[in-house]
Amino acid sequence: MEPEPLVELPPRRGLGFLRRRRPVQLAEAPVRPTLPTVGDRVRDGVLRRRLTVDLPQQHVRIAVVSLKGGSGRTSTALGLGDVLAGYRREPVAALDAVPLRGSLAPLSGGRSAASVMDLLAAHETYAAYNSPAPPSYRRPSGLAVIASEHRPDARYVLGADGYRWLSDQLLPRHYGIVVTDTPAGLSDSLMSAVLSTADLVVLTTTTGAESASLAHDALVWMHRQGYGRIARRALVVLNAVRTGDPGVPAETLSKFFAAKAGAAVTIPWDRHLAAGQPIDAAALEPATRTAYLTLGAAAVAALARQK
Repeated sequence: MEPEPLVELPPRRGLGFLRRRRPVQLAEAPVRPTLPTVGDRVRDGVLRRRLTVDLPQQHVRIAVVSLKGGSGRTSTALGLGDVLAGYRREPVAALDAVPLRGSLAPLSGGRSAASVMDLLAAHETYAAYNSPAPPSYRRPSGLAVIASEHRPDARYVLGADGYRWLSDQLLPRHYGIVVTDTPAGLSDSLMSAVLSTADLVVLTTTTGAESASLAHDALVWMHRQGYGRIARRALVVLNAVRTGDPGVPAETLSKFFAAKAGAAVTIPWDRHLAAGQPIDAAALEPATRTAYLTLGAAAVAALARQK
């Protein structure tokens, strides 16, 4: 005797009935941005006040670095630059030190007609006393974005000597803080110039085991190569973290890197950042904006301790 079916099936009406049926289309849930709570506003207000603390240095150089691409280095440079430019009194610039076709300017939403190499070619103009600021793309926050060389047929690209001149001579005349988006890696001559002149290093990673291991290797390498001073107070940024992602839990990595460096900050996954389009700070989720405020406050605190 055959068992009775658990679900009563409708009577068959031939294959024509199956062909006439339309496929079921599932409507996507509307995207509703999360609204900040009262607690969020209070916390953000505290972070904004910390961002305005006076610094002992007249000119600050912050290098955003990583051993490998894909760790959110460029978005971190923009996010950090935006909050510093938006809440501090001194002018702030973001410099793309990737020798050729860096993504800082495109990701910021524009590209200046002049590149880093154009600034070097016209160094007498921009380094002269009372000279105008170099041409740059200006973000809504006030952040000045200086693009890398973007012409594929360029004969010259940024090297160690050019970076040192920009960092020591030209940019201090026009900006109080410069956030530099660097090429991946640490061991070439350009990165030696970046690390030797940096007041603060921001090291980016994801929660993937390989990326986190590379970030730890970067800290170890800096200690062994004579950059222990900036390695000890470096900020480690854990990028694009969301619940359920494979890899090491963000809380575990945050505690690990906070013990190895100056501090660790987690940037949550954000739909706008994940789209890979030009970053509009107003389109970020409140949690993401708070995370960048936290990063900016941590950077100011680290720099303020260098008295």
